[in-house]
Amino acid sequence: MEKSKIEENKKLVDLAFTCMIARGVTIDTLTQAEDLLTSIIAWCFYPVYEELDGEIDKLLTDQAIALKSLILRELSFQKKIKLIDDCIEIVNIEIYHDNRHLIKEIKQNLEASMKFRNLLAHSPMDSSKEYLRYTVGVLNNMREDFQILEYKKGKVHKRLIKEEETKAEVHRVFNTCHKLLQLWALLRNKPEEAKQHEIIGSMKSSEFGAVLKKMGF
Repeated sequence: MEKSKIEENKKLVDLAFTCMIARGVTIDTLTQAEDLLTSIIAWCFYPVYEELDGEIDKLLTDQAIALKSLILRELSFQKKIKLIDDCIEIVNIEIYHDNRHLIKEIKQNLEASMKFRNLLAHSPMDSSKEYLRYTVGVLNNMREDFQILEYKKGKVHKRLIKEEETKAEVHRVFNTCHKLLQLWALLRNKPEEAKQHEIIGSMKSSEFGAVLKKMGF
């Protein structure tokens, strides 16, 4: 086999592995965020205020679990995001009015991350010979980047997904989960717990490296 062909095959394996890790981490982290959002919505309909260190699934009544499993699982992620305003307003209208900026930020972050997740979930990796030759010849050190083929409006669009973009999305989901927990703590009148999640949810990208390493980056 020609040397160039061997290099292209190696590069294809590298790209496939990189793509698999990026898709897996992105989908998994946002799945956890969606599940947390679903639990909070269910809790809003059947609120419990016991002290259990903020472990939300231990604070769900049988009715809340039934609501989560039978009704909310039938709703799309986008519809769940739209429910946040109504649920917070029902439980505590004062918290709703005092935290409009936080609620808006949570919704915007979840919607943006959902779009990125859908992009990766429904767009195949570019494994064309042209792109493989390009990566072998020019981008030998860019092992964490990969290109996808996005099909929309009757055309195919090639889009490079850079390592920094994937890490930024995972970072955003991580912070958003803690902002959700911050909001939930406020609803339960737990200001100290809310402050802890506010601090963690404001973690800068430079401080997020250790978390990313545990995720495989």
